[in-house]
Amino acid sequence: MAQMIPLFLAEEEPSSSMARQRVFRDLNDPLDCYDDMELVRRFRFSRVSISKIAELIANYLNFTERSCAASPHLQVGVALQFFASGTFQIICGDGINVSQASASRYIRDVSLGLQAIYHQFVSLPAGLKRVEVKNKFYEIAHFLGVVGLVDGTHIRIQRPSENEADYINRHFYHSINVQAICQPDGMFSDVLACFPGSVHDSRIWKNSGVGMHVEIPFQ
Repeated sequence: MAQMIPLFLAEEEPSSSMARQRVFRDLNDPLDCYDDMELVRRFRFSRVSISKIAELIANYLNFTERSCAASPHLQVGVALQFFASGTFQIICGDGINVSQASASRYIRDVSLGLQAIYHQFVSLPAGLKRVEVKNKFYEIAHFLGVVGLVDGTHIRIQRPSENEADYINRHFYHSINVQAICQPDGMFSDVLACFPGSVHDSRIWKNSGVGMHVEIPFQ
């Protein structure tokens, strides 16, 4: 038994040595700070999605190699967190070391970048793609000729300084009434987000390009 003790000790030494190794994380990069579940909880997007967004809009993000510069992933994460919550308080109080001024700048830059690539990913199906979409909807619900599902949702906003009453919806809070159309796989094919919360869904539909395109042939 005495001869076995050194063997056990020898086997334990490497693991003890490994435990003492320090792991350096880039606190400026959320992908390096959080695991996959925590990323989704904080930013509503996966690691892969955050990386892809940062890559797609890289030209719109102000980033240098300075040690104190916010990484593209951090800038995208701050913007995504704001889009999900609508408030700076959550961003600046959630362990992310950014000021409100910096957060505002990141949100602006990310928004401009997303706006620039919008039509690469959000567009109504045409040609063979439209036929494919119709077939998929038929497989789901056995409705013929369906090219999209449309609905509206109220996105809460802070009280605007101008025309405040226009933004109070029927639930008595300030919002933007957003109309969206999605495909059978859940992907958006059209988003209209320019009407205040007091505007009814039917009016938004009638004034949308899609609504006029669909209804004119039946008039």
